[in-house]
Amino acid sequence: MHDIIGHMINFDFISTGNRKIINFQEIDINGMILLGKYNYTYSSPKKNVEVFENYIEIIYLEKGFQYYFVDNKKYLIEGGDVLIILPNEEHYPINLHENRGRLYWLIIDISKRDNLLSFNPSTSRLLLKTIMENSKDDRKKIKLHAKTQLENIFKIHSQTPKDALHRFIQKIEIEFEIAQLLLNIIQTQMNIFDLKNNYSHRIKKCITYINDNIFTENISIDTLAEISNLSSAYFIKTFKKEVGLPPNDYINKIKIDIAKEKIQNDSPSITYLAYELGFSSSQYFSRVFKKYVGNTPSEYKKQIELNKTDS
Repeated sequence: MHDIIGHMINFDFISTGNRKIINFQEIDINGMILLGKYNYTYSSPKKNVEVFENYIEIIYLEKGFQYYFVDNKKYLIEGGDVLIILPNEEHYPINLHENRGRLYWLIIDISKRDNLLSFNPSTSRLLLKTIMENSKDDRKKIKLHAKTQLENIFKIHSQTPKDALHRFIQKIEIEFEIAQLLLNIIQTQMNIFDLKNNYSHRIKKCITYINDNIFTENISIDTLAEISNLSSAYFIKTFKKEVGLPPNDYINKIKIDIAKEKIQNDSPSITYLAYELGFSSSQYFSRVFKKYVGNTPSEYKKQIELNKTDS
């Protein structure tokens, strides 16, 4: 995306056929450096290690999937994932064989923390501080539908203003879309934090039980209701209200997350994996896996193997 020379960063602002760049400095969007969009049919084998001293990079993968290393921690980002790279974090993508994908990246200059978009200094500092503090450790990656704001920015930027007034309106419209994107990121981060910390004692006990017994038994609603000291019907209603998913969907999501990790790390056969995770058949496991991931386990495993062969 760009070259690093000492502490000076030469950003690449050149658009190509499958790569479009908006240089925000040309239209005077405070604190914003660039927005990029890349449509790819394969990933470059070249590994470009990047470190930003005074910049945040917000990466959004609309579709496909891609690995990133961030400070020696490996992240798998899939369609709908936002990955936030903080200042001084060494990061780079890992080559993947992928039929099709679309990646966006937004670079923010945090040295302009007192002058972000059209916000006043205190609001600018609070916004950046919140994004950065909520992007550390296991909360670095979030799910978000960000395509609308990002595509709106490209659409607005593509229009040629007729005069100074229209240029001013265009700038305000772009700032509005960027602000909406950043606020959506913060809201999603806060919702994740609130959900994890606002579970009732009863639901926390059930989640602990699920995590502790995910491999050892088929976890029934009756068992969880008994642990929570609620009727089955009221337990299901309470669990969905607090967690956002019905109990069985939550359990399946945990199992599929485990399955994805095992497939990424040379898992045994799909049939054995289905049995290990308590699914009644490999066919049912495949249907549930595709519901949450978008591909069957075999298709997902093939993509991982292609990546390992090439890297």
